[in-house]
Amino acid sequence: MAAYPITFCQRSNYKFPCEDALFNGIDMYQYKNKNAETLLVEKPHPIIAVADGVSATPNSHKASRYWMEQIKNCDVLNSQWVRKTHLQFCDDFPFQCGSATTLVAAQLFENGRIKIVNVGDSRVYKITEQGEFIQLSYDHTVLNWYLNENKHLDPSGEYAEMYYMLSDCLIADFESDDFQIFSQDYQLKPNESLLLCSDGLTDFIEAKRLTDIWRSYTTNEQRLRGYCQEAKKVHTLKWSDDFSAVAWTYKA
Repeated sequence: MAAYPITFCQRSNYKFPCEDALFNGIDMYQYKNKNAETLLVEKPHPIIAVADGVSATPNSHKASRYWMEQIKNCDVLNSQWVRKTHLQFCDDFPFQCGSATTLVAAQLFENGRIKIVNVGDSRVYKITEQGEFIQLSYDHTVLNWYLNENKHLDPSGEYAEMYYMLSDCLIADFESDDFQIFSQDYQLKPNESLLLCSDGLTDFIEAKRLTDIWRSYTTNEQRLRGYCQEAKKVHTLKWSDDFSAVAWTYKA
């Protein structure tokens, strides 16, 4: 059986509880702070995932935790599993109606094939051997919905802050079952990596800096530790966000 070296970390903006939760292929984590650590996941087709509780909703930390606990028992990652689990989510949260979270998950295979599923704006990046970041997931935001409806508009234009709000997420409400799911298969080349993360990483560390830090180190543990150090600078500002990250590099 193949062993998958999975690296993960988590940082909060010093509020408790942390709204992020992650699943590293073995266990669910919801730390206030967790420095980068690597473990070997020895099971077929493991799943790694990140959930980011939507702060404007009640008990968002419980919503993100719930989905990471459920994914621990997922054997086949697909849209059908998400729909089925959402019904259970609504049933299990009768006194916390409206609690919401994003979800991004990837199922890994020995030959480098991956299956990703996401709802919301937490992301999956493929990172080439040269350190180029390529987003594989889809951001379910009002802006992306608006651009899809208006093909003539410039995606690189300037838009009001409201357009960057979520258009879809997982809400504990039976009437909120029309959310969009992005699901896709990809093939990694040897030495290409996956990075799953919540928007606390991508919103507060600019893309060039993410790339520079990744290229500055040779191991995923060093890279995620670099992101944690960079996040410390961000968290000195008046407002910031929790972030979680999980990384894996495919070795043929």
